[in-house]
Amino acid sequence: MNYIWEFVIRAKRNGIDLDTITYKFDDDVSPYMELSFANINETSILSTVNVNPFYRYYEIFKNLLSSDLLLDEEEFKRLLNDEEFVRSHFDDDELERLRDENGQLPDTEKIRSLRHRDIKSDHPEIVNTVLDITVHHLAKIDIHMGMNKREYHINFLINDMKHGYLGSYVQKNMSIFTHDELVIVANNILNLYATGEEIHLLKDSVRRIFKGAYVFSNTEEYFEIVFFLRTVRTEAKEEKMALLRYLFLPFKYSYETYWEKMFGVIESPELMIMGDIVQY
Repeated sequence: MNYIWEFVIRAKRNGIDLDTITYKFDDDVSPYMELSFANINETSILSTVNVNPFYRYYEIFKNLLSSDLLLDEEEFKRLLNDEEFVRSHFDDDELERLRDENGQLPDTEKIRSLRHRDIKSDHPEIVNTVLDITVHHLAKIDIHMGMNKREYHINFLINDMKHGYLGSYVQKNMSIFTHDELVIVANNILNLYATGEEIHLLKDSVRRIFKGAYVFSNTEEYFEIVFFLRTVRTEAKEEKMALLRYLFLPFKYSYETYWEKMFGVIESPELMIMGDIVQY
């Protein structure tokens, strides 16, 4: 992972709340990469990430993180009038000797040296907080770059599901899906609004989420649909199927679900394996 957007997308796909991630800057970060890990081949999502903000965002961070920031004349004069700032660099006796008869600090070399500021060293907590907030904001912009209108609609719909606009049942159980599976479901819900093809979209969703699954339907006589998922039955997978049926299966349809074994289908060798056939 070299870029912030790579890290953020992987975190989202793993269901990690982006607000729990902290970005920080150290002087020893690599100048050739945007993200710096102790292990260059790091694949896990860490809670604290070292970033090199100069890699792509130099113009944004050059003043905040500069170790030798030269203040302009107006800002420098304002700073010299800040009694707390001045006293943090000179003791009382030294100030007494330096001040002229009007109580002003003269234009000496030592005074002029204060014009060169190291904000990162002077205010580390403020700088770290501003950096973290800014990188979080830039990361959100980063992952939306290049998105088309359809992808925005999918994200809006997933957000609606999280807020219960598709019902409390969907809101409560949608976390059973991974991020990629949620994208599949949301995309097909949008297709459902556009086409009304419930059975076709149910089949498509099941086949994409359960790789290699077979779905058979009888829509002319019995309004029946049969799922052969070709996977080990677990509670999580049952919950996924229940939510897919809730979203796409019409009320008039009955259904059967087969997991590891199914009835044989003539002229389909992969479904006519001895020992793997059950009675329909």
